[in-house]
Amino acid sequence: MSEPREQEDLEAMIASAGWTLFIAQMKAEWSGAAYDQKLQEALNVTEDALAAGRARQVQVTRRELNKLLLWPQERIADLARRVAPAPTLSRRGGL
Repeated sequence: MSEPREQEDLEAMIASAGWTLFIAQMKAEWSGAAYDQKLQEALNVTEDALAAGRARQVQVTRRELNKLLLWPQERIADLARRVAPAPTLSRRGGL
């Protein structure tokens, strides 16, 4: 896939109503009270080592999901930098 096409596709995806719904659902399930509940459930065991391991799993899952949610915007920015024309130097030097 060409980079300009990839950028257009990603821009169309994040502008879509479906992406907006997906982001809203992810936030509803992985932030605020919902996240607190997941963490509390992970910690709701009597063995400390098991509770700590479960809590880490919840935290890592949240971190990785957030990375995935940010990826389209980061990729678009990366592609835009690649496509942007390189600045040219003038023979007259700097201002």
